[in-house]
This record gives sequence, C-alpha cells and structure tokens, in this order.
Amino acid sequence: MAIKRIWIILIIILYSCSGDKKSVIIPEDIINKEDFSSIITNVIILEGYNSRIIRLDTADIKISHFYNDLFNDYNITKTEFDKSYTFYSEHPKLMKEIFELSEKKFKLKEDRVTKESKNITDKKKKSKKSNLLPK
Repeated sequence: MAIKRIWIILIIILYSCSGDKKSVIIPEDIINKEDFSSIITNVIILEGYNSRIIRLDTADIKISHFYNDLFNDYNITKTEFDKSYTFYSEHPKLMKEIFELSEKKFKLKEDRVTKESKNITDKKKKSKKSNLLPK
C-alpha cells in the first residue's frame, strides 16, 4: 500500500513538472507581443542596414537616430523597449512567439518589396518597348 502511494505521489510530481507552465501575465508596462514583434522586425532591418550600408565612424550616431525614429513611431522610449526586451528574454516561450510573428511580418515586407520591384521592372520594360515603336 505504501509503495502504491509513493508511485502515485511520484506520478503527480512528474506530471506537475512536465507540460506547459501556466500562462504568463504580461505586465501593463511591457509592450504587447504584437507591437513588440513589429518593433523587433524593424530592429532587424535597422541592424541589417547598419551592418551593410553604414560603414563610417558615425555609424553609431546614425543608427541611434534611426532607433529614436523607430521608438517615436511606436510612441515608446528606449527604456520601455529595453524593459520589454528583458521581460520577454526571461520568458523564452513568449520571445519565441514574438520572433515567429516577426518572421511572418518580415516575410510579408520582403514579398511586398519583391512585388514592387517586379512592377517597376515591368514598367521600365514596357516604357522601352513603347519608345521603340514608330510614332
């Protein structure tokens, strides 16, 4: 009988330790997941721009200007961003969800740019063809 109780207790302990944890309540002073994923998408773009385009000694000054514009666009401060980033970093499941949302948003932006680029190329081709026709 005692062994059966021990097994039941062990099973209960193992079951309670496994599986999903209770959902995390995001405090009010933390940027919501949707907005934060949009911000992260833009941060990735900014950092890509910084690493590929800006190669001057003033790169840090220029990139900080872009960050300030980004924070202004979302009506947040650097402190709010840093606090939110720290919060989500301490909750990997939430951070994963944010990066998954960000990946989708980045893909949509990439698709839109590709489509616009193709439209511009097509218009240039049509323009060249029409210039070759006799008037």
